[in-house]
Amino acid sequence: VQGGAFGLLIVEDAPLKQKLPKAIELWQKNEKILVVTGKERQYSRRKHSGAARGNGVLNDQFEFVANEWYRLRVSIVDPDGHPKPLTFGPACTAHLVARDGIWRSTIPAPAATKYELPGSARADFAVQCVHKGAVSPILFDGDVVASINVVAGAQTAASPFDNGAAWEPERSAYLADTLEASVPARNQYRVETTERAINGLEWDARVPHREVAFGEVHEWTLLMTHHHPFHLHVYHMQVATPGGCGAHEYGEWYDTIAAEGACRVRFRSADVGERVVFHCHVLRHEDGGAMGWVDVQGPSMPKNLADGTDHLCAGPALHARQQPVPA
Repeated sequence: VQGGAFGLLIVEDAPLKQKLPKAIELWQKNEKILVVTGKERQYSRRKHSGAARGNGVLNDQFEFVANEWYRLRVSIVDPDGHPKPLTFGPACTAHLVARDGIWRSTIPAPAATKYELPGSARADFAVQCVHKGAVSPILFDGDVVASINVVAGAQTAASPFDNGAAWEPERSAYLADTLEASVPARNQYRVETTERAINGLEWDARVPHREVAFGEVHEWTLLMTHHHPFHLHVYHMQVATPGGCGAHEYGEWYDTIAAEGACRVRFRSADVGERVVFHCHVLRHEDGGAMGWVDVQGPSMPKNLADGTDHLCAGPALHARQQPVPA
């Protein structure tokens, strides 16, 4: 990963019933991409040897038209994994609108200049730069990874606001709020991660940590995530600790948690199941054994069979099986 073996895949949302104002639709299409690579580090504990990069280069350059609103989509790729600040310069205003591929419950958030992001985070921002001729840096972990050059140009009606106000996005069914749900004791779990194990167990592809019921709400208490950012595959986690967990807001959804103290999260085991992996997002810890899995099972769960069609897209062409090539 540190050498550049990574990329960004954006899966567009399926059409929803919600009809958005034209200004918001224009803003969503006014898209810029920034993939941030963390400082070069060895897997040992030696000090870093190279600066963080933006889109593969030192200090990538963007052009933003003065007073135009943009959707800046940021992906952090940092094998070190620990949370670090992403900072916007004073010439631009930045509002958080999404984390880890999920819209915030209200869009946009109040403006801020600094955002703590762990090494696997994705974050979308609404960004506007006012002063033509200004150059505004974007920093990660103290290094300038990109600069926004504010230029003259035609301004559109794009805006992240609905007539000047924040708005609530429509979400898919699996992201329905879990905070009012009653969670039985069998669905509660405590997770503590160390450098080489989770709950004292090193990675074993044959042995799950536990069985998890499909189609239900689960509540996990995560410990030591500031030192060992916790990443859950398949299901996004809703923060259930009142007041939030550090930079993770109460009621919002994430796939990686990195916060001081214990953090309670909830998730709904919906749509797919069987083997669901979780791990520390410090890659040397993950490789050292700090990874595990749960076995999600239930009577109504689709099966991931090699010859099944449960998870194939509709349409005869997509269901066609590839025929073996004659020798």
